Amino acid sequence: MGTARHHYKPRTHAIGQQLLALRNRTGLTQTELGQLIGVSRRSILKWEGGEGVPNGTHLHHLLEIFANRNAFTAGQELAEAETLWDAVSQAASKRLG
Repeated sequence: MGTARHHYKPRTHAIGQQLLALRNRTGLTQTELGQLIGVSRRSILKWEGGEGVPNGTHLHHLLEIFANRNAFTAGQELAEAETLWDAVSQAASKRLG
C-alpha cells in the first residue's frame, strides 16, 4: 500500500488576520482595495484567508494605503509596517524554498 503525498501550501493565518484588520480600519471592501492596487477581490480574499501573501509591489501599495488611511496604530505606523513587511517576506521565502 502506497502512502499518498499531499503538498499543501503553508497557511499564513496571522498575516491574513493582520491584513484583514488593517483593511477593516480603512473602511474599504475587498473589491475597493483590490481596485486600488490592481488585483482582484479574490486575491485580497486569499491573502486575508492565509492562502497566500502579496508580492513586494502589492505589499508596498497596501502599506501606502494603510498609512494614508490611518489604519496603523498612531505612533506605531513604521514599526507595524516593518513587522508586516518582514512577516510577508519570510512567508514568501518559505513558499519558494
